[in-house]
Amino acid sequence: MATPTLTLGHGEMDDCSTKTGWGAVQTGGNIINETHTVLFGDVFKLDAECTDALDEYIYIEKDVTNFSSTVYNNFLVRYYTSAASNGLGAQVEVIFDDVTSEYVFGSTPQFSPVWTTATGTLTTGKTVDKIRLYAKDEPDSVTGAHTVYFDFILFYNTKFVFPYVNGEVTVNTPQRYVDIPIPGRVGDITQYLGAENPVITVSGDMQIGSWNTPKGETLHRACVESHAYPWQWFTSDRVNCKVTLRNFSVTQPGGSDTKPRYTLNMKLYSLSCGSNYEYFEWLGLP
Repeated sequence: MATPTLTLGHGEMDDCSTKTGWGAVQTGGNIINETHTVLFGDVFKLDAECTDALDEYIYIEKDVTNFSSTVYNNFLVRYYTSAASNGLGAQVEVIFDDVTSEYVFGSTPQFSPVWTTATGTLTTGKTVDKIRLYAKDEPDSVTGAHTVYFDFILFYNTKFVFPYVNGEVTVNTPQRYVDIPIPGRVGDITQYLGAENPVITVSGDMQIGSWNTPKGETLHRACVESHAYPWQWFTSDRVNCKVTLRNFSVTQPGGSDTKPRYTLNMKLYSLSCGSNYEYFEWLGLP
């Protein structure tokens, strides 16, 4: 099993849940029918139609609270494109306060017909002033209508790499049932009220791996700091999603077994209802 990770130290993040703060759509070339909408409550949808062989694109731009590219050097963006290639691809550009800029993942538009989380790093020693999200043609000869979707953009300091996980990464989806008593009758009626967001549990032996001293201090700190962020990004072999950290516990068994164990419970964070893409994709299921 690949070692699970958790993002720490968030400098700038956008959940793509509102157009507020993002400027009007800007265009390049003879591109037409450009729109920027919010899908499912937390996904940006950029649509446009390419008409000729010019370099055609649309982008939206956001002014951010200036942050250091040295402190928040790491980048994540989750996206997918309606075309697997030869259409409108995704690009993200950051503009620094000295008016220079760079594309943070891919020097050319990137394509993925399924949700993909791309990583990148920023040039250090800069101050980030603006972020641009692009739907850009590749190659220039492309014509027709295409779409680019963005789920989130995150700039962060580092990742917590779980030193040791000897239990499975488990996922549990609690169901909401209410037992309604009926006066004058033996028994009750069970009413189903839907399901809660899934709970992800990670556990392991704290005697193995590079833990800080005192044991677990790093993970405890991660839990405390997590309240400063709406969510954090968790990765493992299959489970890759936004989470909120709910409970961190350490158990010292009695008897001859003195090895302390940890358990971390997290809950999937989503602004969407359970009927959209996320519940099909974030578990890594086909």
